[in-house]
Amino acid sequence: MRLHDVLIIGCGPAGSTAAFLLARAGLSVAMFDKCVFPRQKLCGGLLPDKTVRVVERLFGIHRSSLQDKGVIVHTSNTYRIYSGGRLLVEGRSPRPFTLVDRAAYDSFLLELARTQGVEIHEGQKVERVDPYGTFIETASGARHYGRFIIGADGALGVTARCAANALARERDRRILAGSLDVTLPVEKLGRPVFCPEILLGYVDWGYAWAFPSGRSVTLGLGGLQRKNKKTFKELLNDICEDIGVKRLGETEPKGHPIPFGRPGDRLAVGSLVLVGDAAGLADPITGEGVYSAHLSSEAASAAVIRALRYGGSLGAIYRRLIDRRLLGLLEGAARLQPLVYTALEVLPRSVSGMLVRRFHTRALRVINGDKGYPFSRTGHPDAALPSFV
Repeated sequence: MRLHDVLIIGCGPAGSTAAFLLARAGLSVAMFDKCVFPRQKLCGGLLPDKTVRVVERLFGIHRSSLQDKGVIVHTSNTYRIYSGGRLLVEGRSPRPFTLVDRAAYDSFLLELARTQGVEIHEGQKVERVDPYGTFIETASGARHYGRFIIGADGALGVTARCAANALARERDRRILAGSLDVTLPVEKLGRPVFCPEILLGYVDWGYAWAFPSGRSVTLGLGGLQRKNKKTFKELLNDICEDIGVKRLGETEPKGHPIPFGRPGDRLAVGSLVLVGDAAGLADPITGEGVYSAHLSSEAASAAVIRALRYGGSLGAIYRRLIDRRLLGLLEGAARLQPLVYTALEVLPRSVSGMLVRRFHTRALRVINGDKGYPFSRTGHPDAALPSFV
């Protein structure tokens, strides 16, 4: 029986980041995922510039590498914001928006982890995690042991459930939002989509989007289903009709949960630490989670290395590291979330539209990572974590 230094559950961006950094530091790492890559992943695919900058720093690559591999499918410095089908804002960002093929993006990062000697088990569903015995069991009955475990398997994964049970927390403390999207060829749309578009006025406590992706466009929405009288599928059909798509045909929309409540409510138990969506670290306003996935995995990797070298509580080290650059930002967003979505829900469209036109450039600076949210405790989001890697 081989004892690994770290077992990682989930081979998405969060898991691949942790695996890459830990293996580069000389640790033995094994990864597990129920899927075989490349696999389809529900995601609009838009990466704000702060996310691309973090990827460049952590993996030591340039965005041109993502372009060369066909991961980036579109870039744009312009954006549009609509309300009920009416154009409110046509703006220009000093930093580009990058749209990626998530299947290609995830596979590219996984291959970078593989180059560091990471042991990767695809198509292996993990059904049991013991954060105190420090082992996992797969659906085939195989048991794997490690000194530490990193949970990167999403909001509904086995590691998030394990932490919830072990810490005896109520599951409703972290509200889960839903998302639904569909990718359609440009020929099916009644009007062109040349840049990222945010579509307000369709979803209460959420928003919709239209993102270009080469010869196709992704239409999607996300938010709290319980705040809406219509189902998300009915709302998506409304959006499709307004944008000129008469019927979806055989294209079936896909859904996925998004953490939408208190960020960082559960981070660690025993020798298990959670990262990305598994830790509830999506942005409470935008729902964007890839940036948090990369940054929380950097913190988890640094915490594992420090705990191995110097001892101490893994969970306490992880929280101190992640608090400096991520939790403070997300907590500011969580405080602002009720104000933003209540205003969009209850104010007349003329008033909410005026507010959008007034504040969209400030919001853009937060999205791109040039400043933090009001009420946040975080400094410049680009600053690197104290690294032990």
